[in-house]
Order: sequence, then C-alpha cells, then structure tokens
Amino acid sequence: MAVECNNPRQPMIEFAVLLEYLATRSDRVNHMIQRSHRRMADWYQAPGPTPTKAIRAAEYISEAEIGLALADQRFHNGQLFAHAAISFLVDYSRNLTRLDGSRKGPVGLWSNAFAIVDCLSAGRFNNAQILRDQAVQLLNQRAYEDQDSYAEDLELQKDPDNYVEIIPQRLFVFAHELMGQRAGQEKQPWEIWDIVGDQDYIKAARAVYTEDMGEAAQMVCQLCNLHVQYSNPFPADDERDHLIGFEFDTPIRAIWPTEIFAWLRLRQERGLPLPEVEHPLLDQPLGQFEPNIPTHWEYEPWFVELVQKLAAYHPRYADLPRMVFEQP
Repeated sequence: MAVECNNPRQPMIEFAVLLEYLATRSDRVNHMIQRSHRRMADWYQAPGPTPTKAIRAAEYISEAEIGLALADQRFHNGQLFAHAAISFLVDYSRNLTRLDGSRKGPVGLWSNAFAIVDCLSAGRFNNAQILRDQAVQLLNQRAYEDQDSYAEDLELQKDPDNYVEIIPQRLFVFAHELMGQRAGQEKQPWEIWDIVGDQDYIKAARAVYTEDMGEAAQMVCQLCNLHVQYSNPFPADDERDHLIGFEFDTPIRAIWPTEIFAWLRLRQERGLPLPEVEHPLLDQPLGQFEPNIPTHWEYEPWFVELVQKLAAYHPRYADLPRMVFEQP
C-alpha cells in the first residue's frame, strides 16, 4: 500500500506544460542536433588536440533527443539507460584529461554528480564506480574549483563578525554518499575535502539500505520535496549557476528525478523492498521508476561510432568500448 507523503511540494512545471514548451522548440532543436552531428563529423575528419568539441556535441544530442522524444510522445525508459551511457562518457573524459595532466584548470562538481546518479539509476554500476574513483582522486588532489572557495568561507565564518553565506553541495554529496554506502563506508570525509554538504541529502543517502520501510518511505518523500525545492526549470541568465542553490535547472530535469531512481536502484540491487509513495513528482510520466534493467543495451549508431573513434584516437580512451558496451 502506497504511503501518502505529508505536505508534498508540487513540481515547478507540469508535464503538459513541459510538452508544450518542447513542441515550440522542436525546429530549433532539430537544427542544433544536425549542427552537433556536423561537429562530430568534422572532428572525425580532422581530429584536433582534444576531442572536447565532439564530446560536447554528443552531450547536447543526447539531451536534445530526450526532449524531442517527449514532444513527439515517443519517450520510453530505455532513453534513460542510453543517456546514462553518454553521461558516463562525458564525465569520464573530463576527469581523465584532468587526472593525466593533459587539461589544466579546475573541474566542476555538478557534472560528476549527475553522471553518477544517472548511471546508478540505469544500473550502470561499474560506470558509476569508475566516476566515483576518479572523483575521489580529484578531491584528494583538490582539483575541484569549489574546494578552495569552501575552505576560505569556512575560515571566514570562524570570526563571528563575518557574515558568510555558504550554499552547500547537494547532488554531489548525495551521489558520493550513495557510492560510499554501496562500498560499506559509513560516511565520507567531507571535512578533509573541504566540501560543505546539505545534511538532508546526506541523511537520505545514508539511509538507502534501511530495513525500516517507514523510514524508507519518509526518505523518498523527502527526496521528492528536495527535488522540487531546488528546481528552477526556466532560470534567468544570472541563475544558471547551481551554486546559487538550484540543482535541477532545465525543464526536463525539474521533473525527472534520476537521483531518486538511483536511490531505489541501490535498494533493488541489494534485494531490499522498494517503498511505494504518493507524491506529485512521481505521479507523472517522467517520475516513473523502471524496475527492469535491460539485458541488451541498444545504442544509437552515432554514439557507437563516437566511442570507437575515441578509442582509436588516443591510448587513454582505448578501454572505452569495454567500459561502455561490455561491462557498464
């Protein structure tokens, strides 16, 4: 019997409104998809020093095709699984080039968080673990741009005369607490890493394997409300940075709770029962958890070609076909 969530927050955008919005953009999106395919083809013809443009093009195509499928009413859960593979490829390549020194500069936390929860939600556990391992290396190297900022703010906060507003990380700490729980770790050393985390997200992640079904249902209800609270489907130009508090800042992400699917998938993997809850976020097509992981993954030909081209391009990508296609 489903548990009705107390004081459920209404999603920031209705599914019908999302469809209308996507329909108005379909011509432009199709144009941008064709442009992105040309960028990949250009890179195949004349590979530059890095494959960044081709990988960014793939990222755009994947997200855009989800929107088109929704607008045409042909979206299916298999697209979540396909998108997770591309999320893995994008974040893996970003992390890899930073770790091997071929790319300089800091790395952002946000893309890693979404890549991990997308992979977990799709049952791509090996991919999620690879991204987790890369992120821990980057954290230990203090390569994430937010680490020094948090350290400075925490130091300033020690003086009671200073007013310092610290906006915590949410999805990033949630993703890594989930991975830690899966590995049997009680908690993550955020203090050592100088990352300030949202305690509600940390608590929910650490309760992923609870055997108390009342607590499990409460955690899902809390995650639903948190998702709505930190959603902004149509951010203004000065609101796009997730550090001002929004995590889900696109119309699709605002009602596509892959982080909740990730939480449920880990319970499913462990053989624990899944709580059934009633919440407006879950009571719409993009809020439906797919319990069955595909036994056979279907990938778009352009994505298969990209992975193969990357594997041939540089030794650092040689293992990509196995990671993406054989042992996700």
